[in-house]
Amino acid sequence: MNEQREVFIKVAYWKPGKSFTIFSFDAEIENTIIVFGTKDEELANREAANVLQQALKRRKHNIALPIKADTELSENDIKSNHLILIGRPDSNLLINKLKNNLPISFGPRSFQARDKIYAHPESGIIFSFENPDNARFSIVVVSGLSALATLNITQPFGEGTLPN
Repeated sequence: MNEQREVFIKVAYWKPGKSFTIFSFDAEIENTIIVFGTKDEELANREAANVLQQALKRRKHNIALPIKADTELSENDIKSNHLILIGRPDSNLLINKLKNNLPISFGPRSFQARDKIYAHPESGIIFSFENPDNARFSIVVVSGLSALATLNITQPFGEGTLPN
């Protein structure tokens, strides 16, 4: 296994005629919801959502985005908004539901992106893709392989200071 330490990867989704970056939601910030996972590491995911909300508020918009638990999200929320999902398939119900549509693949405490497998507990990834319920909106996933990795990747993402 090709294990990397403290790796943070940004992956953009692309298909002919449509692409989303991890900041595509910026143009429609008023139609964006942060969604934290409750299946595992709920407290860390909730804290990561709060950290992200404050970082995004400071970075550009001075707007506190709504935060919802994955158990509180309605079908209308999913179809009518950009979503920023915090967690992994084993910790966030919506990421788990969408796992077959993701541009990367998750394993048990690992992920594969760009033909590399990452399994270090401090590894994290941020990626975007088209919302399968409404192609007008993007979904961004902020995911660490541990609670600490999720928290560590959230702040620089919100502030726009992720390393390249």
